[in-house]
Amino acid sequence: MKYNYLLFAWLLSAAVAEAQPIDVNLSSLQNPNQRVHKRAQTVLPDSLSIFKSGSYQVSQYQIEGEDEVQVLDIQRNKGYYSILQINSPKKTPFESTLTLMNESDSMGVEFLDLYNQNYLSERQFGIRLQKRGKGAYKPFVIDFSDGTEKTKVFQATGDRVSTFFGKLEVAGNFLSVQGKGSGYSFSALELKSDEDIPKLWQISHKQDVPHALSFSYYDGDAWKFPLMISEKGNTLVGSIDDLENARLQVTGTSYFNGNVQFDDANLLLTGRDSRILFQAAPGTHKQTSNTGFLTFDSENGDLLLGNTDKNCVESESVSILVSGETGDVFIGADRSREKLRAVGNIHAADVIVDSSMILNGELSDELKELNEIIKQGGDELSLVLLNRLLLNKIAELTQKLNSLEQRMQELER
Repeated sequence: MKYNYLLFAWLLSAAVAEAQPIDVNLSSLQNPNQRVHKRAQTVLPDSLSIFKSGSYQVSQYQIEGEDEVQVLDIQRNKGYYSILQINSPKKTPFESTLTLMNESDSMGVEFLDLYNQNYLSERQFGIRLQKRGKGAYKPFVIDFSDGTEKTKVFQATGDRVSTFFGKLEVAGNFLSVQGKGSGYSFSALELKSDEDIPKLWQISHKQDVPHALSFSYYDGDAWKFPLMISEKGNTLVGSIDDLENARLQVTGTSYFNGNVQFDDANLLLTGRDSRILFQAAPGTHKQTSNTGFLTFDSENGDLLLGNTDKNCVESESVSILVSGETGDVFIGADRSREKLRAVGNIHAADVIVDSSMILNGELSDELKELNEIIKQGGDELSLVLLNRLLLNKIAELTQKLNSLEQRMQELER
């Protein structure tokens, strides 16, 4: 840094050497249109004073005056651009630096560098904020001003916090956030509310749950983890209990508006009393308080189909019960010895039974004939067909009885 100040002082001295001091009054300095462009030789002092800044001692050339504002105006008479050039020392490593410095005994030394450096450890362009002694880091900002109102667009502070004011647009393919982060996350994107105690959402690349993508929420008091996607693609909603096996794990109620399709998969319900509920959708023409349910009783192994009335206490009723122990089915009935038991009438177009269970044992000649007709249909027997055949036999017997009755009457005469 010492060489930088020496270099700047030498360049400034050379620039002043090209122009002899101009004898002008203050009014001409205040009016740029009245400037005098007389040029003459400038005599430099034999030596330059030494200026001590903190632990640095640099040569300086000082422009003094009584005006409130001192302006060094460098302007070319020819060409289309103006350049103030600061060359680095002619050796390696080297650096060229433009420094803006504030220094006093009370505040110490604070300065800003615009630099171009070429060292073995660092080869880069940059803006550097420095302090010495009692100096302190101040925010580095980029702002716009029209002389009345100042608009800040960027601010960086010494604790490595950078803030953009307004919209931040990325004109590339990616917005990359990378870092070691904390013990919980490699990197994160935070979305904060503008409150005294801000609430925030955090989208983070997790470190404590290896490489999971987490959507977490801080309500000002505690963290919640509504959604997490593991590195295997498993999606966990409201819980992180089963990272290995649960493709979708939801803690709480889920709502689906549309079809839910299971392709070559099982629907597994676990728990003491797991249920599938059925109820009318909001806005339908028929609104009731009843809710249908399909329940598996894991204690007894029973499957139950029934309904419940939300407006009544203990109004649950079971319509169909399938016994997990025997497979017996009970429709509106209590358990019994029957394989199928129903309370109330049963209406059916036909009933098929095992014919061997009905037509066993010794048969009369009439039933033998009936048995042969029935067996033509196989082992299964239609009760409708059986009733039709029986009715036909009854009709035949009725005709025979009528004929016998007529003969008896004729004999009595």
